[in-house]
Amino acid sequence: MKAVVFEKKDRISVKTLPEPKAGRGELVVRIASSGICETDVWVYRSGAFARSGMVLGHMAGGEIVDVGLDVDGWRSGERAAIDPRVYCGECLACRGGHATMCERRISEGAGTWIGVDALRDPRSGELYHGAMAEYCVVPAYCCYRVPDSIRDEQLAAIEGVAFSVRCIRSSGLRLGDDVVMFGAADYCIEWIQWAKKLGARRLAVVEPVPLRRQMAERFGADLVVDPSRGAVVAELRKLMPFGADLVALYPTYPQAISHAFEIAKSRSTLQVLICYEASNTHQAVPLMPVMKELTIRYPGLFEAEPWRGGRARGDYALAIELLAERRIDVESYVTRVIDWEEVDRVVELGFDRLPEHEVKVRLRMRH
Repeated sequence: MKAVVFEKKDRISVKTLPEPKAGRGELVVRIASSGICETDVWVYRSGAFARSGMVLGHMAGGEIVDVGLDVDGWRSGERAAIDPRVYCGECLACRGGHATMCERRISEGAGTWIGVDALRDPRSGELYHGAMAEYCVVPAYCCYRVPDSIRDEQLAAIEGVAFSVRCIRSSGLRLGDDVVMFGAADYCIEWIQWAKKLGARRLAVVEPVPLRRQMAERFGADLVVDPSRGAVVAELRKLMPFGADLVALYPTYPQAISHAFEIAKSRSTLQVLICYEASNTHQAVPLMPVMKELTIRYPGLFEAEPWRGGRARGDYALAIELLAERRIDVESYVTRVIDWEEVDRVVELGFDRLPEHEVKVRLRMRH
């Protein structure tokens, strides 16, 4: 099978690898669609996190084609979305619903994310390869059934939707709030959709990339600001003179954190989304969030949330339910689809175009 393999910083290759076989407790998924995440782009450009030789990709789903021993409740031919986290299920973090922080895998250096850092066998160093490939083997607990109302190409969106669900559930958004989103990546667009549905009164987006600004406007932003033109906070105050009740931050330019602190009302909330350019956060005025008594929230990643009913009410399952009910648009922000026949050009057509020239890029397999 063909697969997109991370080699080292600034180097990705497309290789032919053996098709995987399901081991005990595992499933093999024939991938229908896979998304290029901004995490994948950051791995490619920085060389951080990922293990050399790892097949990339953690936003995906497809059809079960091989069922391992001791797997109950799955059969070949069923469709599944992949939760990319690998965990022990027994440590305190896992039992509390926080599989991303699995203490055993972290202490063993085994990693938790397929397609990034997860080892299938910590003793031998065998990898849990990702889903930018024709086939992917995963623990059976990573798979969620999906209804027929979710199309194959939408399977690549579920992981991102789960993150946006987690973010909006932990944001503290209240009916009538004025909100600002810094950044317009795919999950930012999803966050915007949820905020509008949940009653945000005014919503502004600050984003340096023109195509992403256009997308934010298309999805209902009342104001879209280009930070390269300066006077960002002054522009925002034209829409919300007293500041924002809630600010979501995916810093896509160096001054974003300072501007976020400035536009936030006193005693309001600043939610920090996934941020790889963390150095930008140190350019803020140190006392401003203190003097304003801001609540700064880090939403983490999708969780099982056992205190709200366990897996059936967790972020990932809820994301599937909401997508199946067409509560969210995961198609209109996709700006490029790479057919699998073109996968040899995935760097040129995908990785090298993000984020400056695309909002979302997906790979579409044809079987």
